[in-house]
Amino acid sequence: MRQFRPLDLLSLRAVVDAAIAPAGDEFTYAVREPSGATALWRGFDQSGEPAPLTRGPRDTNPRYSPDGRHIAFLRGDGAAAQIYLLDRRGGEAMPFTRLSFGVREFSWSLDGRSIAAIVPAGPSGPRPLAAGDSSEPSPADATDALILLQMDGTWRQLSVDGLACSRPAFAPNGGRVAFLAREPAGRNCLAIVSVDGGDAQLLVGPEYEPGPAAFSPDATHVIFAARPPGQGAPSLYTVRAEGGVPEPYAEGPGDAPPPAAGHAPVYSIDGSSVYALLGTPGRYELAEVRPRLARRPRSPQGLPVSRFAIDDEGSRTALVVAEQLGPARFELRDTAGHLLLRSRHEEPGLADVQRFAPYPLALEGGAFAHLYLPETAESAPFVLLASRCGHGFSAQAQTMASGGLAVIAAPPGLLGAARAAALGAFPQLDGRRFGVCAEGDDALLDWPLLPEARAAAFTNPPEELPTQLAGAAPGGARPAVLLLLGADVGRQRAARVADGNLVAQHVFSESGPVHAWPPMVQTTRLALEAEWFSRHLAL
Repeated sequence: MRQFRPLDLLSLRAVVDAAIAPAGDEFTYAVREPSGATALWRGFDQSGEPAPLTRGPRDTNPRYSPDGRHIAFLRGDGAAAQIYLLDRRGGEAMPFTRLSFGVREFSWSLDGRSIAAIVPAGPSGPRPLAAGDSSEPSPADATDALILLQMDGTWRQLSVDGLACSRPAFAPNGGRVAFLAREPAGRNCLAIVSVDGGDAQLLVGPEYEPGPAAFSPDATHVIFAARPPGQGAPSLYTVRAEGGVPEPYAEGPGDAPPPAAGHAPVYSIDGSSVYALLGTPGRYELAEVRPRLARRPRSPQGLPVSRFAIDDEGSRTALVVAEQLGPARFELRDTAGHLLLRSRHEEPGLADVQRFAPYPLALEGGAFAHLYLPETAESAPFVLLASRCGHGFSAQAQTMASGGLAVIAAPPGLLGAARAAALGAFPQLDGRRFGVCAEGDDALLDWPLLPEARAAAFTNPPEELPTQLAGAAPGGARPAVLLLLGADVGRQRAARVADGNLVAQHVFSESGPVHAWPPMVQTTRLALEAEWFSRHLAL
């Protein structure tokens, strides 16, 4: 076995989304290739191995039409994504939308005659593409509008200009659409609008922190995850589609695991139960929930599910499984949770690579940190890694741990609490030698740690960070700082740092968010971070 290296990124594939046909006889999932491209793969129940369905390079979000005849998906090649339709009987995928700034997400109506889509829009609303024009990334002042697309290609806007919308869901009769609407203060509300037009109706206010919703089969109720005022963890709630007070869906034991706030529940075909992800981030399991009966697991205990899709009869479930020892994979399971088929895209690239299994650290408020600890470390220096998805596979953490550094991955703003929890549970950590690693605006959320840190590495930090470093960190301490900047910010900004504060600056040729950088550039970033912390955290 050998250690994980940054170049291993160039051989890793990850499943990022999945769908299943209404009859359960076919499934489709999206695979992110080492190049960063994404393409669709397809399989048929338990017969044979999945095979490529599309060539990409940017194909995501597969969704089967209710009659199972078509697969709709998003395709975007260097610009905003458009909806494409693929006939399961054969042929090439055909473009379905032509909108100036593309499409972010969409949902089929139950009769398959229309699609509700979320599209970036300027101040005057969504715009169709003119003949010969190509779609382009949305402007900074764009908001996400809700539109109704007919199968003949015509469309009309359902939301008012300037209202930011997301996560549309059709009523079974196709007459209304529920969606999340963001208020000016930045909090989500749950709203409903008629497809015939008119003003949207507020169903659930921001005080409940509602998540995406689904209609009951009889269209009388809407179900969603919510966290009412004074309640620590979210629960499943229903509200009448005509309006009313939200009520708990299930009266279960007090220790019932909370639902995933960002994932819409799915009703069974007869409406007697719902399927939902329950647990905590990185530990969500799929379960069938009934109002007055015990929950029934639909995935094995301990299997971390990040996405799911289920067929109409509830007999087949398509899962995206995101474990911490490898990139996410696809699994097909039956009613009892038995494995029928799994993808193996992640295996070849990691077959001979040693990986470090993280130790979970419980923090207040239900949050978790994860400690990656090299086995040979007796007095280990460590890096506090601000991570918004620390429950998945982390090439950053594996690279640093392979170099002898312990890594504590925690949500931004909680690095201090994660550090205290790790030091209390693992005496082999050296509390005097640690660094801080963060990206974007997260670089400012754990600022009070810098006086004690020996080193820090920040990728695309906000503009005020270099100025604050120049004025010295709180307490006068000056850690060794590595700034990793994309071309869009690096060439417009110089790090003005006081004398005595050791700073290195590297400007990449890539622009945009770090997760969109090509893998080869990502490997350079990982290598620079690992070398920086190894150098400055050494005795």
